[in-house]
Amino acid sequence: MLTRVTDLTVPIGDQVDVVDRQQLGIHVSSAESNRLPRTTVTLDDRRFELIDIDAGGFSVSVPVGSQLPAEGDSVEWAILVGDHATFFGSATAGASCARRSETVLRLTTTSNLPAPALLEVHQILAKLRGGSSPAASLVPPRYKAICADIVARLREYRRLADTLDDKTLSDSKSIEGILEAAADKMAYDWKALSERAAESVTPYLQDAERVAELRVFTQRLVTPELTEGAIWRRAFEKPRGYPGDYGVMNYCYVPEKIGATAYSRLCHRLGLDFVACVRTRKDVVREVIRERLEQQSIVSAMSIACGSAHEVFELASGGNMEGRLQATLVDQDIEALNFAMARLGPYLRSDAARLTATTVRAKFGDFSDPNGGALPGGQDLVYCFGMFDYLPDDLVADIVPVLYSKLKPGGSMIVGNLLPAPEMIWPLCFVLGYDMWFRTAGEMLALAAPLSGCRAELRVESTGYNYLLFLHRE
Repeated sequence: MLTRVTDLTVPIGDQVDVVDRQQLGIHVSSAESNRLPRTTVTLDDRRFELIDIDAGGFSVSVPVGSQLPAEGDSVEWAILVGDHATFFGSATAGASCARRSETVLRLTTTSNLPAPALLEVHQILAKLRGGSSPAASLVPPRYKAICADIVARLREYRRLADTLDDKTLSDSKSIEGILEAAADKMAYDWKALSERAAESVTPYLQDAERVAELRVFTQRLVTPELTEGAIWRRAFEKPRGYPGDYGVMNYCYVPEKIGATAYSRLCHRLGLDFVACVRTRKDVVREVIRERLEQQSIVSAMSIACGSAHEVFELASGGNMEGRLQATLVDQDIEALNFAMARLGPYLRSDAARLTATTVRAKFGDFSDPNGGALPGGQDLVYCFGMFDYLPDDLVADIVPVLYSKLKPGGSMIVGNLLPAPEMIWPLCFVLGYDMWFRTAGEMLALAAPLSGCRAELRVESTGYNYLLFLHRE
């Protein structure tokens, strides 16, 4: 049964086992189903298993000990169905991530794979898994009916929006007023329909093959109705090669009316409403930094998977920042780091600058390297929100102690993770197709157990969708 926690605060100093650890979170993944020997990619005539594919490229599994192309090398690739190439082109080798039994290599294609072609690839892979159509036996009739209801409701909003595009009202504010009212009702309907869809898929969440088929069916029927909205399109196509990139986050942090048509603006607004929790978790962290700055003259803070570092930008641009902030921005995406630094530039060069910022382009392995990797220590704050949701338990267990070790005595670490709310699970894991780990209070608090001299505090931000685990180092 999926649970929704609306408010939970565990006082500092309470024991980790105050919450029932036997209540497990929700893990939604089709990874095991995707990894079949027949689903392969050739890189300069060498075959590897395909793990994931998106608009910007793909990831492959490389056996431990195999030679990897160097980061930045150009390779020729082909996706094979059996022994027949179905898609091919050129790609650039990206960062690699060593795991226990394999190395995951990311490759960026020279041109983005558009959404229709991307869906075609996923449909081919689904057929490989069982030789069945995505709409066949593994998709329950009840789920098909729910998806049909969702599409029908979205098309009602499309028809309304089309009439606004076709008519010229004397007052443009009247059009915007109608759209705002429609957007509010659309968000209300979407939440209710998402809960129905989530309830329908819940019995199958531990069945990787069934999850894969349900995803493909959803992405054939429902996803194209939404990707006219800019935030949905970028979130689905993943042009930077990973979910929730800095571009998606920027849409969330600075809500704007984007879209060439009334329906595309409606869809974008729906996406913004859906991920409002992204803004609120950022706001919590920003205020924690602000409070630290009011208490001490210099604060060193390190943001892991920083993206656009919008919380730092808000503090710097607000004009009333106390103390001096020494920010370390860590990300594996050089484009995100360049964006963050370009925007912070004016506040770094000011004569009265209260901000210094350095960047670290880290490889994923640096986060779990017990020897410290490239990450500096002596931090007052270390925070990471928006990364752990995509990581399995064993990786999280490796990463948290390493990041905690970067704190100075009296410092605090903040770990963010979505909790298992039905209306979040279905859009993220089926409409967008993300593999995710939704964690419970007990699972979050258990991360503190192996940490020496740690006091744990668990908060829920105002929307009720994100846990923020505070690990205070004594």
